Amino acid sequence: LWTALPRNGAWLGLPREPAGYSQKVFWWRDSYNWQGEPTPQLRVTGTRVNGPAKPLVSSNATNAFAEDIGSAMLVGVNVPEAGCWMVIGHYGDTVLSFVIWIN
Repeated sequence: LWTALPRNGAWLGLPREPAGYSQKVFWWRDSYNWQGEPTPQLRVTGTRVNGPAKPLVSSNATNAFAEDIGSAMLVGVNVPEAGCWMVIGHYGDTVLSFVIWIN
């Protein structure tokens, strides 16, 4: 399980909505096929590392495909507060976590 993150470790300038900052996150896994699993069982959670905040809210995963990225899973997240966040993706028995700065 992997994702693409900015080299600087930050999501800057995200749209701000009433529920918080919104971002779309692509996830990949070996052998994932967007046609065979149009609604992947990917679950994404997140908590703020540098202070209290409500948890990250994620959409249900959907599929994506493009020639340059291949088959991918796509999840929308709403992060209620700026700051340092740990985001965790769960797909089957595979887990991927990363820390990202949001401002």
